[in-house]
Amino acid sequence: MCRLTSYCCEALVSALSSNSQHLRELELSDNDLLDSGVKLLSAGLANVHCKPEILRLSFCGVKEEGCASLASHMRELDLSFNCPGDSRERLLSVRLKNPYFKLNMDCGECRADKPGPKRYAER
Repeated sequence: MCRLTSYCCEALVSALSSNSQHLRELELSDNDLLDSGVKLLSAGLANVHCKPEILRLSFCGVKEEGCASLASHMRELDLSFNCPGDSRERLLSVRLKNPYFKLNMDCGECRADKPGPKRYAER
């Protein structure tokens, strides 16, 4: 856990956009990125210079709006323990169209709305 928040995502996107064409995997799990941060991240990942194949965002407080903004060019997407809402159907349809796309959306009990360590307290 890096303790990143949605406020860090703009700087992260800027860094990724500069020269990250060789980046294949981005692990950001266990950070409080929330929908606002994931939307910024998604916009940055759409940059021609940065297209990772694997994105891990488990336990990032992502809900429907953030999930809906994610790029479909990923080969693997981990959204476990977030609350995708109706975006789950769109992501599952991407999965059906591309048999090589790996999607992890195990929500367990949705605790994405609880910040930091609180989301683990009731496990």
